[in-house]
Amino acid sequence: MAHVDSQAQAQIIDQASQLATLERRWERIRGEALSRSQSLDLLREAAAAWT
Repeated sequence: MAHVDSQAQAQIIDQASQLATLERRWERIRGEALSRSQSLDLLREAAAAWT
């Protein structure tokens, strides 16, 4: 089961095919994300540039 929220509506997903689609999308997004330490470094660099 998944909860999907947007500006227009909230939706509960419980169909296996839709859940599989959501999982694939999440994994693709996660695969592009920086690691925790890389994210912290990027935030520190941005903060230093703004001060």
